[in-house]
Amino acid sequence: MPSAHDFDHRLFFAAPPWPDAGETLVLDPREARHATRARRLSVGDRLQLVDGDGHRATGAIAALEGARVTVRLEAIAAEALAPPVDLAVPYLSAPARLDWAIEKGTELGVRRFDVFTPARGVKRAGPRGETRVARWRQLARAAMKQAGRSWWPRVEYWPGIADLMEQRKDAGLWVRGEPHGRPPVAVFGPLAPETPLQLVVGGEGGWSPEEERLLARCGARPCRLGPYRLRAETAAIALAAAAAVRGAAGGREAEDRTGGEES
Repeated sequence: MPSAHDFDHRLFFAAPPWPDAGETLVLDPREARHATRARRLSVGDRLQLVDGDGHRATGAIAALEGARVTVRLEAIAAEALAPPVDLAVPYLSAPARLDWAIEKGTELGVRRFDVFTPARGVKRAGPRGETRVARWRQLARAAMKQAGRSWWPRVEYWPGIADLMEQRKDAGLWVRGEPHGRPPVAVFGPLAPETPLQLVVGGEGGWSPEEERLLARCGARPCRLGPYRLRAETAAIALAAAAAVRGAAGGREAEDRTGGEES
């Protein structure tokens, strides 16, 4: 199946479940506006769809009826995301910086974001963090399309890192951004490509003693991200980039669901 790059940004989101190849689906109003107003597509134009759950399809516009866009599906493929990489980031005093981290982390292949209120650095986010989850998810959706991904990262908010760790005990190997840790090649290099990773960076005021204790208990590996002091969102993206380099050789695997040759 062609990659997203073969369609010149003609990539659209369609929520699952999808019908089978050869059948049609209707784009939601937001995606329909993108197709007709931003991309100026018309009947017969080909495009690519993703469902956020790892499926990708090629198709063509079968009908335009006002704001309603109907697409006929052609080839459908299921993709495996390898390696799974999750990123835990602190709630920041400047919300735009956290928005940026979620957007760029999605472009780098992060599967899931866990936003937590750090013990130091900001006042407790409380309901503010919870109300921003919907915005973060929409940012991740837009970044998914921009990057040509078929996986829509999940975003959750946690009152503190202890709550996150309690619920995500089996998230994978924990790696923390740490000025005095080992370089990325020493941390990520020996790992098998399929090793699940839970990346985490501290808040603007650094880790508290209790947070340090929790990280030590879960065996978090410290990773040094360069010789300079980094903001939390910069450290998060540097850590995600290091993990992405490790997984680049694995690529993506796709299984054709059409029963015929790939497009």
